[in-house]
Amino acid sequence: MTTKSLQTQKCDLKVTDEKYKDHILQKNTTHHQNLCLSLDINLKENLEMKKLLLPMLASVASIAIADAAAPFNGFYAGAQAGLEKRTSTTTITQGYAQTAGGTASNANYINVTKKDKKNGLMYGLFAGWGKVVANGFYAGAEAVLYNTNTNTQQNINGTDSVDTSSWPFTAKYKRGPVFGVGPRVGFVIDGTWLAFAKLGLEFSKDQVTYQNITSGTVTGTGGGAGYAAGSVFNSSKKLKMAFVPEIGVEKAFGPALVRLAVSYNLGAKMNQAPAAYTQTATGASYKLTETQSSKYSAIGLKLGVAYQF
Repeated sequence: MTTKSLQTQKCDLKVTDEKYKDHILQKNTTHHQNLCLSLDINLKENLEMKKLLLPMLASVASIAIADAAAPFNGFYAGAQAGLEKRTSTTTITQGYAQTAGGTASNANYINVTKKDKKNGLMYGLFAGWGKVVANGFYAGAEAVLYNTNTNTQQNINGTDSVDTSSWPFTAKYKRGPVFGVGPRVGFVIDGTWLAFAKLGLEFSKDQVTYQNITSGTVTGTGGGAGYAAGSVFNSSKKLKMAFVPEIGVEKAFGPALVRLAVSYNLGAKMNQAPAAYTQTATGASYKLTETQSSKYSAIGLKLGVAYQF
């Protein structure tokens, strides 16, 4: 027994039974041709689709891999520490109205301002995301969380403008833990260097404390009278916001990033007005009113290290 085959459009139809060979071939030739033609067209369409899709997928994958591996692209997180130089300024104003032994009054008999500078440490964490968008231009955003020990205590002597007596005060401004966020932009130089600027907004719950002469005692008489600082403290806490621009440079060592930055904290201000109180001295009683104001600004120099994901 022999085998005859029919080839139509690259399809083989094999008939092994001589008895039914002619009948089968005649009956199925047209159907077989249509079937094979349809299969061949589908195959060609699939091949053409693969030819289009495979290069596109390869291109997208290569771009994604290159983008993730490129310096300064993607997410990063790290730690930083540095030095802070803070300037603190406190203004205290007192007025009085005599309530016994006379009728004297002066709404501004003490008005003293003192400015102090102190160096301290700052330390914390930062994280962000960025991308080199075009022609080396970089854009991203960053968040920071840090603390500082630069809390200035000021010892102030106010002089009575009427009798030149001395009135001591103590003021302290303490900044709480800081959370900040802001956009970061820059320019990539030589592929692995980034010069950047950040416009940060920082939030902290700050505390200001004043020790005044509420319970002070007279240390002299007449025009040379002075008063010892009392044991009563006036203190308040408030959530404060500060604008903190920053500039710096960053170097990429593979996925590791090292930066050096300088920031300027424009600072915040806190005011309070303690309740009026009575002071008795040299046979007279006075109702005293007081306003207290403290503000700060700071310059920071920070070194940071981060890892790019």
